[in-house]
Amino acid sequence: MTHPIYLRDSDIVQGWDGDVARLVDLLDEEFSRWKAGSIMLPEKASQIIDETTQSRVNCMPSTLLEQEVSGVKLVSVFPENPTSNLPNVMGQIVLLSAADGSTIAVLDAAFITALRTALVGGLAARYLAPREPKTIGLLGAGEQAQMHLLVFASLFPSLNTCYVASRHASSEKRLQASLASNVENMNVICCDSDYEKAAWDADIIVTAISGQVPLLKPEWVKKGSFYCHVGGREDEYGVALKSDKIVCDCWEALKHRGSPTLSLMHKQGLLSDDDIYADLGDLTTNKKCGREFSDEIIYFNSIGLAFTDMAIAHALYEQCASKGLGTDLGKYAPVSIFDNEKFASLLNASRIGCK
Repeated sequence: MTHPIYLRDSDIVQGWDGDVARLVDLLDEEFSRWKAGSIMLPEKASQIIDETTQSRVNCMPSTLLEQEVSGVKLVSVFPENPTSNLPNVMGQIVLLSAADGSTIAVLDAAFITALRTALVGGLAARYLAPREPKTIGLLGAGEQAQMHLLVFASLFPSLNTCYVASRHASSEKRLQASLASNVENMNVICCDSDYEKAAWDADIIVTAISGQVPLLKPEWVKKGSFYCHVGGREDEYGVALKSDKIVCDCWEALKHRGSPTLSLMHKQGLLSDDDIYADLGDLTTNKKCGREFSDEIIYFNSIGLAFTDMAIAHALYEQCASKGLGTDLGKYAPVSIFDNEKFASLLNASRIGCK
């Protein structure tokens, strides 16, 4: 048994080979395995600290039975953190052997969460986006927006223009400068906080904002576009009502959440189960078709499923371990307090003191 290791975000970024397509292929297989019943997925426990900002701490367990990997992600999401120069997402992922229960690794969760979210969006786009999209519109300019652009640009070489709008023009400039050296042949156009300009001509629209504001309007969404909804309340109800197909990673899980637009519509009786076209696993198993017509408007929303985190975390762990990255946590050595002389002396002292 190898020693468990601790992987910081810096280790994971250094260890990843950057192959987006391979990780999307992995998720395609995992969604099919989930539908086949070879993945255990207990319900996510979400502790919402602040209803207004949706600041929360999530506990997300899952077991990949075929890979004999079990794990849990304990992650905090505090959308207002960036205003205090703190990360929006923080936490850890613990991977255990499902064969003997031993610890495989402990990993920082921030980078994996951002990457996984974009990869799930990328998997959905494979089935639902226009065949050769040219333009992408980003509403939001933070890490999630950047990660989605990196993933979509890797999956769709036809993408050549990115429109970006954020609350602060300076954020748009930072995204533009950051991606200039990372995404080739991509013209990034800053929209000076004009969200309509960012969305109206986009083949792919991504809303990735930290607040709970219905920014995207239905009249900005053109025929034939693919809309990737990343967070909570990011669009007006009319966007879903205008869409020809609505697809989720898991509608049954999403509809019970508090902040996503679709779950709010469901609670208010504006959206029924029958209005949801498919879960993502229905597409990966060919139970349902993806995009069928060029003029379809397709809405995708993922709530975040723990098995996707475990699959990506395990794949990145293997890449990092093969390169000798991470901090060795040492061999597990079971101990008993009853074999500890100090404990015995303390216990005896307390008994004498009670007399």
